[in-house]
Amino acid sequence: MENNNNQEEQVEEVLHNNENSEKGLEKSYWYTLYIYSGKEKKVDAIVTETIKNSKLENIIFQLYTPVKKSSRIVRLKNSVKRVVKPKNLFPGYIFIKMIPKREVFALISNLPNVMGFLGGERPISLTKEEEDNIIQLQKEGEKIINLTVPFIIDDSVKIINGPFTDFIGTVENINAEKQRLKVIVTIFGRSTPVEVDFVDAQAV
Repeated sequence: MENNNNQEEQVEEVLHNNENSEKGLEKSYWYTLYIYSGKEKKVDAIVTETIKNSKLENIIFQLYTPVKKSSRIVRLKNSVKRVVKPKNLFPGYIFIKMIPKREVFALISNLPNVMGFLGGERPISLTKEEEDNIIQLQKEGEKIINLTVPFIIDDSVKIINGPFTDFIGTVENINAEKQRLKVIVTIFGRSTPVEVDFVDAQAV
């Protein structure tokens, strides 16, 4: 009988916590956190650990670092493979969805590699339009991962196979269907277009 009562109390506690989370989420806003560029992953991990250790799950709901993921074809010694590389869209920034609490702002601002929130001691939340942009970026994130063309126009590439090996040039045209590039390289001081397969070029 006592076990049943304990289980009922645990269920009630879970339901209560879920209810508080939903109410808190309604009162939460997106804020911009300034960090040292290149430390996005480290700061994300530290903030996540801080949320867990300080039991802030009902205050801080989400961390988001906008990333563009593009695929590149890389030639290895005996094979070719496609590599997906993430690139931060806003280096030096992390966005945090949270309930505004002065003590929590202070806690996060004093973490390693963090410079503070946009607005300083009185953080400024994103506008509705900016929030919508964040949500749209989140929705499109997975779509970007699935890009099949590993290059874009004006990319600098190095030719790694064929008669123009080691030449560096600029992508002028992309034929996705044939998996070929037209690259402008300099030969004897003159700009010359050459065509190479995707697998014979590497971004630099």
